[in-house]
Order: sequence, then C-alpha cells, then structure tokens
Amino acid sequence: MRTAWLVISEDAEFNYGSDRGVVSVSRGGWLYKSDEDDFGVINPEKKHEGHVEAGPVAEVGQVGWRRRFERKAIFLTFLPPVLTFLALLSFGLSSQPDAKWIPGALTGLEMALLFAGVGSVLWMRRKGWSLKAAISAGIRIALEFQLAAEMLRKKGSSSFPHMTLWRAAQMDAHFSDESVSSDGITS
Repeated sequence: MRTAWLVISEDAEFNYGSDRGVVSVSRGGWLYKSDEDDFGVINPEKKHEGHVEAGPVAEVGQVGWRRRFERKAIFLTFLPPVLTFLALLSFGLSSQPDAKWIPGALTGLEMALLFAGVGSVLWMRRKGWSLKAAISAGIRIALEFQLAAEMLRKKGSSSFPHMTLWRAAQMDAHFSDESVSSDGITS
C-alpha cells in the first residue's frame, strides 16, 4: 500500500537525495510515499499498470469497510431465497379470491428487493468496496503482526505497518549452532 499525490505542475521535480539525484515528474504522475522516509515517483503512463486507486486515505482508513462489505454480502446471500419465498407465496395466494391484492403487493416487494440487490452490487463495484475491505483487513493484520517484526529490531510504523513486515522478511536470519538447543529453541 502506498499513499500517492497527483502531480499537477508541468515542471515538477523530485529530489531523491544526494545519492540518487533529481528527476523530472510529468504532469499526471504520482508522487508516492510507502514508508515514513520512502518517497518516489510513478510515471503517468505506467501508474495504472502496477497500481490501483483505492480512494482517499481518509475514506479508506476511517470507514469500517470489511464490516460494511460483510453486511452487504450477507444481504446479497439471503436475497435469492427471500425472492423465491416471496414468489412462491405470491403464487400460492393468487388462487385465493379474497386476497387478490396480496400477490401484486408481494410481486412489488420482490421487484423492489431485486432492484435493491442489483443496485447494491453496482454501487459496491463502482465504489471499490471489495478493494477497500481487503486493504482495511490487510492493514489490521499487518498491525497485529508488526509486533513480531519489532521484536526482530525493525522499526514499527502506524501509517505503513506492512512495510515493517516487508523489511523484516528481507532479513537474512543466521543462527549459529550454539544458539539452538537440542529441542530446537533458539537462545
């Protein structure tokens, strides 16, 4: 996950530092931040080939997307049986002479629920609910496992906990035979 800002200036430059130099940034590109001190540039022609926009940081981080997505998925899961039940109930009551209005009302309710389901799916896809839910869940998991990386002496991050895990995964773990006891526990 990265935080990115759209470059709107025609003649922007980004200074990577004394060891890497200065690069020009095209209008429409992104300036990104993927760690507390890791910035970079993403070319406007290539930005959507390797990256997906999830939305503003405040929107992704402050809304309970996983919970919201799960609730909508439960609604959509139970929608077909409910629609089937309403259709069968409407069909069964259609032969009752004193309940002529009930089948029409049930059919209207069925159509309203069907349109609500279709509208929900389209809205969820348009707003990227599944991506936002996955990002939220990933951040939560990374925060939980960040403690293990910090125990390996890697600097933690509240904004980019996944980078703490990435840095820890890049470590070369060398254990000497003296540090491993006969039961396999390191000292």
